[in-house]
Amino acid sequence: MTTETKSLETIGHLCQTFQRPYAVIRRMLAEIGAEPALTINGVEHYAEADVERLAVALQARREGRR
Repeated sequence: MTTETKSLETIGHLCQTFQRPYAVIRRMLAEIGAEPALTINGVEHYAEADVERLAVALQARREGRR
């Protein structure tokens, strides 16, 4: 049995990484249609592809390209 390695990020880590408040990260995740890939003990974890889309959306918002 092979197990695929996945890169997952918690919403708390996303707040820290992007230096944005929880509400901003939560709103942007909703805007890009990101859904948690996994929830462990009530903590949402997001897939790498969604994290990359989040980074692009946050950058576009910062640049006024929303």
